[in-house]
Amino acid sequence: MVVPHTTDNVEYRLGLAEALEGIEDESVDLLTTAQAAHWFQLEPFYRELNRVLKPAGVSGPESAM
Repeated sequence: MVVPHTTDNVEYRLGLAEALEGIEDESVDLLTTAQAAHWFQLEPFYRELNRVLKPAGVSGPESAM
């Protein structure tokens, strides 16, 4: 994975959307994906998303259409 730049408060990860391994419960402010949501198994993805997002966390899928 190529990371364009780094910052102290941003962490880049590569993995399966349905198994967000190594990410603690309620520890994520923003989770983004790029041109991938149509491949997700939605039920397991939403379960993981709900697990890792902080109470006011946001999910932001991206598309280059």
